[in-house]
Amino acid sequence: MPQHARVVDDDLEMCKVIQAILHSADTEALISTDSARAVELLHNQKFDAVFLDVNMPGPDGIELTRLIRASGSNQKTPVIIVSGEEDPAVVHRGFQAGATFFLFKPINRERLLNISRTTHRAAERERRHYQRVVVSRKVHLLFDGDTLEGRTIDVSLNGLLVRTARTLAVGSRVSVRLFLASGMQPITVDGTVVRVSGSEMGIHLERIGPDASKRLQDFLLPLIFAVPDTQADLDD
Repeated sequence: MPQHARVVDDDLEMCKVIQAILHSADTEALISTDSARAVELLHNQKFDAVFLDVNMPGPDGIELTRLIRASGSNQKTPVIIVSGEEDPAVVHRGFQAGATFFLFKPINRERLLNISRTTHRAAERERRHYQRVVVSRKVHLLFDGDTLEGRTIDVSLNGLLVRTARTLAVGSRVSVRLFLASGMQPITVDGTVVRVSGSEMGIHLERIGPDASKRLQDFLLPLIFAVPDTQADLDD
């Protein structure tokens, strides 16, 4: 299965060098030369690996790493910081911010390919947690003493996309009551609204208890493994 990476560097030629090497390893690499714009992209889209130049105008690679680690989508995604100098202080700051690897310029092709293979194995372990299944289920969102009813558009082990009559602001904390099957008790999980588009909200699930986690896995994993890389269009 091809990997999907994001390369962020204000030097377009360096982006293209990394992109070409990754392409040879069956990894599709999308380029960003604007680190400020990349913040939104990395917040809204899941990647298998992220390559960040350490020296960029606002935010730089280290600050961008901190933002990624605080996000929902790529919190556990391998982050590779690319640096033009092997400064121990920079390396220390990078790892403190949550970097997984450092890659130094000039880019060593074999080193980059080894990192790519390592991130691929990590991505496969995480893929099940993020793979979405298109499935319509009743859902209630409880917040501030109110209840908002809706339907899921898709569900993963880490979150869900829902359609509701009205939406909440990004960052809103909710209690998600998800009805997996008719006649069965719903699972209840804390969540945070991480994306809003029209009448749809993306919700990242947090602090899933053992029972809820097991029930969600029992529901989703057979669908994930039965329909790899596609979505199962199911309705209750």
